[in-house]
Amino acid sequence: MKLQHADGYWLYIFKTLSETDNFKHSSHCIQSDLLSSIETNMIIKAFLLLSILFKIVSSDISCSTEPKCRCILLEDGIYADCSGRQLNSSPTFNENVTSINLSFNYLIYPPSNENLPESLQNLNVSNNLIYTLSFDTEKISFWKITGLKFLDLSSNKLLIDEPFFFPNMFSNFSLLELLDISGNVIPEKGFPELHNVMAPLISLRFLSLDIFESITFGRSFERLSNLKSLRLTGVCNTSRTFIIMEDFFLYLPFLEYLDISTLEVWTSMYNNTGSPCYCSFTSIYRGAIGKLTNLKYLDISNNRYLGLCGFRNITYDLNLTNIKIFKARNLYCQDSRSVTLYCDDIRTLRNTSLEELYIDGNNIDIGQSGILTYLPSSLLILSISENRWVAGLYTWYPYDNLINLVSIDISNMNNHQMSQNGAARFPCCLYFLGDVTCEKSRIKTVSGDNTTGTCSYTPQHYNDYIQSSKSVDIFDNPDPWRCSYPLGDVDVHYILVPENVKSIVMNNSRMGYAIRWTIFNTLSIINLTLSNNQFYSFIGPICNATNLKFLDLSGNRCSSLTPYFLNTLPSLETLLLNNNLLGLAGTLQNKNAVFVFGSLTNLLYLDLSSNKLSLLSKNIFWNLQKIRLINLKDNLLTDFNINVKHMPDLTLIDLSKNQILYLSKNAMDGIGQRTSWNLKIDLSKNPFICSCDSRLFLKWLQKHQLVFKGFSKYQCSNSTNHEPLIDAVLSLDKTCSTHTALIIVCLVLIITFLVCLIIAILYRNKWKIKYWYYIAKRNYFQYDYMRLEERQNYKFDVFLSYADEERIFAIMELTKQLEENENFRLCIHERDFIPGCDIADNIVNAIHNSRKVIFVVTPAFLKSKWCIYELNMAYMEYVVSRQGVNCMIMVIKEKIKERDIPRKMYDIMKDESYLTFPDEEEDKEAFWERLIDSLR
Repeated sequence: MKLQHADGYWLYIFKTLSETDNFKHSSHCIQSDLLSSIETNMIIKAFLLLSILFKIVSSDISCSTEPKCRCILLEDGIYADCSGRQLNSSPTFNENVTSINLSFNYLIYPPSNENLPESLQNLNVSNNLIYTLSFDTEKISFWKITGLKFLDLSSNKLLIDEPFFFPNMFSNFSLLELLDISGNVIPEKGFPELHNVMAPLISLRFLSLDIFESITFGRSFERLSNLKSLRLTGVCNTSRTFIIMEDFFLYLPFLEYLDISTLEVWTSMYNNTGSPCYCSFTSIYRGAIGKLTNLKYLDISNNRYLGLCGFRNITYDLNLTNIKIFKARNLYCQDSRSVTLYCDDIRTLRNTSLEELYIDGNNIDIGQSGILTYLPSSLLILSISENRWVAGLYTWYPYDNLINLVSIDISNMNNHQMSQNGAARFPCCLYFLGDVTCEKSRIKTVSGDNTTGTCSYTPQHYNDYIQSSKSVDIFDNPDPWRCSYPLGDVDVHYILVPENVKSIVMNNSRMGYAIRWTIFNTLSIINLTLSNNQFYSFIGPICNATNLKFLDLSGNRCSSLTPYFLNTLPSLETLLLNNNLLGLAGTLQNKNAVFVFGSLTNLLYLDLSSNKLSLLSKNIFWNLQKIRLINLKDNLLTDFNINVKHMPDLTLIDLSKNQILYLSKNAMDGIGQRTSWNLKIDLSKNPFICSCDSRLFLKWLQKHQLVFKGFSKYQCSNSTNHEPLIDAVLSLDKTCSTHTALIIVCLVLIITFLVCLIIAILYRNKWKIKYWYYIAKRNYFQYDYMRLEERQNYKFDVFLSYADEERIFAIMELTKQLEENENFRLCIHERDFIPGCDIADNIVNAIHNSRKVIFVVTPAFLKSKWCIYELNMAYMEYVVSRQGVNCMIMVIKEKIKERDIPRKMYDIMKDESYLTFPDEEEDKEAFWERLIDSLR
């Protein structure tokens, strides 16, 4: 299937458009594709563009008896699209239809007059099974359609011979401008009446047909003054000796665009006998192209048998034409021998106004020294890709004549070193002898005895060109940050190109291993493409490229990057570093990351995709204030904590296909500052997890879903399956809310329990705590504290603890009996407490320095907080300091109720004996004796 015939109607539209003044003055790169009717990719793009437009303006109007056809309303009528509808016969179309597309069906006969409206202008019946155009021998089936301008009959079963094509068969089509009958059945013999068949087409501007043996363009073609474009395809014959003779184009003096290229790089076909035939011219005589004095565009590509011998014959004539664009791609089999491009191959081009030259895929490994001097000064584009070029110094200069050259393509070099399909090699071997014969004939005509010699010029020294360049400044000491360098430094690479070159393409050319200190001799370079090579290290700097706007270093497997590599490219707008290994370099992660892109203040597009990046420095993009798109897809990033708030023009961050489970709060806050701006973020194909930990992130995504590209397709996964993110948020709201409430309740209960437990412990041991507090306090202030086992004597024999109501009893009776009569030393707080000290300190000190403690227990005692305090401190002294040696004596002076007795006192009274002060006088003597005994 030939794609360029998918819709010939639009081919015609673009051919017509190409003749307008606007297109005549457009850029040469675009013009060459539009003016060449066989540039498949441009036609496909145009067709897709128009198809999108049609989807907008199409309506449900009816235009034929076939409901499968799509009817589109145009300004000048209706376009009926019936292509690919599996039709066996043509439907009948309405009168207001002006364009019909019946391609890619199963029609045996073309539509007849009865099927077609008289107002029809464009008819496409390509890629069907049509074998005849006429039901009789005088008129074709649609002869009444006199206003036809476009007719595409390509890729059918028509035999280009009598009686299927007969004189005056197109007599009613004087308005026809485009005719395509290529891809049909080639006759076994010549068809000398072709010029009589075409003679009535006085308005014909474009003609496409198959070329075959003995075909001639007779004198009648000389009357077709509007015929400007001719495409000759299908040069296939069993003898493989098709030759274009000197007078082949004699009667086509008005041609401006000639395409004699084959449709594919290599085409192998089989005839009815099973013998292989090969689509290619074998020779073009000198003088053949010279007849086309108005020729502007010539394409001889993919004629694998033509070689540089045929190429030389053509270039010999081009100075007689008005040539602007010359394409001579793939003139050798890819696996055949390498060839040298000699000065004689292009010598006459110096006298042409050629603007574009394409000699790609011709196995050229070297050019004769000085060959560039034979290229015309008018040359704008030079493409020598897909060769085997060995770039020697003297191959490239002098180039002073190429003052207008703006683009050089040296891409896809040395692809022959890669493995090739064995079937593709076989046809090349069959013509190997022809290649050898051709090369011998070319070598014989080389000027001078040495075939690798010069072309009559005196070469300058390499350093002379460097020093003569106006853009190169020489310094004594190298400084990669300032791009100063010494002349002749072995680590410096000098790149010499014509002074006005703007674009250099050297992708996929097996170059390596590092981009070291590189210096261009001109400041004019805007576009530099070095992708898919083997530059494992980006060292730099790249000097004298201050106007560079586009740099492509993708696909180099680079794992080393210096912080100053891009430091000298302030005008850079597009930087492609994708498909490398910069994640292994570490430069984008450490403190030097701020320097890598720090000088690129004009950068608009940055591609770091597929680099195995797992981490980026937070301020790596700190100076990219004009950036619009950052591509970080297909890496190993788990978060995006990068500062982007200073990028007002940023419209897209592509983080798809990374390892992001969920973004951190810092990342969400950073992006959240930009959500109100015109920013889109692509997080698709990341392994988001559905969990309570990621719930905040998922809800944040949902809240800002307009920011995230393709949000409706986002999914997250749990332990069992994947589910849409929107559904996951709803389920997590229920699950995590329940968990949250439960967690909060549990935490409150646990904390409450712990607080209560601590309070209970503290309360239970409050006296012990107080005791130790005062003991510690005594130690800290050096109150001569000494543990019991360290003491020999006590300061007091007895400490009296009593309520104020019992002061008289304590002083009058206890003091008299114990101190005066028995010589015991008593500690009475009114008398013996140290003035200026805390009461609590005095109590603890007195108890600790007394051998015994007597408690005068009365109801007033139980109500006194200091009495209870003294009781508890004495108990702590008993338990802790005296290790269970009893030191407490309870004297119950007044009757008290059991329920009023504190628990601790009750425990003491239960474990230890106590005394009751008697009411009767006769019993008191016994009381005093027992008390004195207990004190001894």
